Amino acid sequence: MTPSTTGASSQVAISWSAVAGNVVTGYRVTWSPTGDSPTQTLDVASTVTTTIVSSLTPGQTYTFEVRAKSGSVLSSPASSSTTTGSLLILKEHTNRLV
Repeated sequence: MTPSTTGASSQVAISWSAVAGNVVTGYRVTWSPTGDSPTQTLDVASTVTTTIVSSLTPGQTYTFEVRAKSGSVLSSPASSSTTTGSLLILKEHTNRLV
């Protein structure tokens, strides 16, 4: 999964590889200011592997997570933090659903 800035200081683009070998019904993307709550949630279809998170505070550090969904079951997250306006590369999401 790779989140990166979009050129706008209040947006982060997140893309990930589809999880192979599983019955994935979608993905759940969550984010929040690091060490803070509430967490924002966006559920996307299984065919979606890129999304843009907007309305972020410029210069704020956020923690992002992506989980594969199979019905109501969620995989372990791929997660990392980035500050708006900077580039971040997260390790590939390879967890399998149980």
